[in-house]
Amino acid sequence: MKQFTFKRTVLAWYNIRIAGQDEVIATLPLDAMKKLVNGFTGNASIGCFEADIRDLRGLLR
Repeated sequence: MKQFTFKRTVLAWYNIRIAGQDEVIATLPLDAMKKLVNGFTGNASIGCFEADIRDLRGLLR
C-alpha cells in the first residue's frame, strides 16, 4: 500500500500524486476515483488515500 494525494482540477478530474512528490502520475475522472477509493463521493477538492499501486495501474489501462 502507498499513500497518494489528489487535487480536483477545474474540469472536475483528479490529479493523483504519490504523497510527498510533485509529479502527477495520473489524472482520473470521477467514476475512476470512485472505483479506486472506497466511499469516495466527489465532494472533496483535495485529500489523500492509501491504495495498492496495482489498483491504480488497472484503472489506467
